Amino acid sequence: MLIKESGCDKFSVGDAKISNKHCNFFVNEGKAKASDIEKLINQVKKQVKFKTGVNLELEIKIIGDEK
Repeated sequence: MLIKESGCDKFSVGDAKISNKHCNFFVNEGKAKASDIEKLINQVKKQVKFKTGVNLELEIKIIGDEK
């Protein structure tokens, strides 16, 4: 709900985008890299924090180094 209300539902980075079915899901439309997904996540978190004051927390743990 916060993602959609913050205007992030149409965000994308490369082939990484917000799902049309549910804004809490990030999808790979073909050739998105892990770094694209991470950038998209960070953009959404920043926008939601700016618009609502809420700091979103990931339900997943990101491991590895970005290359």
